[in-house]
Amino acid sequence: MSQPNIAVIGLGLMGWGIARNLLESGYKLVGYDLSGERMQELMALGGEASKSPAHAAESADIVITVLPEPRDVEEAAIGQYGVHKTLAENGLLIDFSTIDPVTTMRVGEKLASKGIRMLECKMGGDSSSSNSATLALMVGGNEEDIADVEPVLERISTSRTYCGKLGAASAMKLVNNMLAASILMLNGEALVLGKKAGLELDTMIDVFQQTFAANSALSSVFEDRVFKGDFEPGFFTRLALKDLRLAVQMGAELGSVTHYGAVTQQLLNAASNRGYATDHITATVKLYEEIAGVELRKN
Repeated sequence: MSQPNIAVIGLGLMGWGIARNLLESGYKLVGYDLSGERMQELMALGGEASKSPAHAAESADIVITVLPEPRDVEEAAIGQYGVHKTLAENGLLIDFSTIDPVTTMRVGEKLASKGIRMLECKMGGDSSSSNSATLALMVGGNEEDIADVEPVLERISTSRTYCGKLGAASAMKLVNNMLAASILMLNGEALVLGKKAGLELDTMIDVFQQTFAANSALSSVFEDRVFKGDFEPGFFTRLALKDLRLAVQMGAELGSVTHYGAVTQQLLNAASNRGYATDHITATVKLYEEIAGVELRKN
């Protein structure tokens, strides 16, 4: 398609970076968010503000949704003031939200009955990846539709992995996040135990990286955040908790065991209740630190 008009629904930590990068790439963009302050910031960058998802979709060829919960996506897409009311036939909705496959397919079927296409692009990375246009996308849906919007996706991501038909990328994102969060929790548990036993952090990291214990979280979020005591928002603990809830729920629906996923969900829930809900997910390591009476910090 020629350069499309784009609407972005949800201008939070992840949606804001997507919207800003598309604006800076020259796309005409209208946005909708519950935050009036964010809408003012969008207009300051040259974007247009809308009154509802349906209003945002009136002049759009592509609508991007970046929302917290499955119910939010349903409301924005097919609710009373949803984009299905105004998005033109053959228009395209691309959902970037982390939701379950069942909801994704239900929304897709409802939109299809209105002649509207749907893709899913699930995001690998945090707000810094969104801001720097370096997202790793997990993509699901019709491959011809994906090819049609490749120029748009190139402006906000550095990699795109096709996962299958609509719903497949949602499943992939939940599986990925369950594994990533569980690895993060176990890293914290092991490092705190080692620190309590008198081991140096650098010694443990050096050994881990030479054995089957090696994992990228040790050289990324632990070095960048935990060891520096930086737990400022990037990927909220409460959003990770939502992702694990959906992953464990998917496992139950499919008859698949998710023991470690359930334990990770409980730890994230404890961290949220402890006051770390809007801190970066790495703040969950504080649970282990507080119990053991040690901190994983480098001078």
